[in-house]
Amino acid sequence: MSGVIEQITEWLNECAGQSVLIEKVEQGDRDRTRIRVDQVSIQAQPKDPDDYVAEREIMIHGDGAVLLESGQAPLPEPYYEIALIGVSHASKTSQTLHIVTDRASYLIEKQNDGAAYIH
Repeated sequence: MSGVIEQITEWLNECAGQSVLIEKVEQGDRDRTRIRVDQVSIQAQPKDPDDYVAEREIMIHGDGAVLLESGQAPLPEPYYEIALIGVSHASKTSQTLHIVTDRASYLIEKQNDGAAYIH
């Protein structure tokens, strides 16, 4: 799995200085977030006996907003987390990255607009 994680982080690092749109689908719920990628890191956590907390997460650092039907709201923290629990699929093109884990599916798309964010 580490090779897949390296490919994911490599693609995300190529987005530094750009905005990406992240669409996460989990248990039928769809969330959309736009973030300007400043940097990408891997966060390691101690093993959780209940598998509630991922041992590793990809952290996308930057300013961003959660996109809502009624507008947008700032991210609660200056980063977006992707829990790496059971990555079963990852594929990429020059413009998109698709990640499927045991908990959620993520579609990340590079954006060409100068999106403004609420701070």
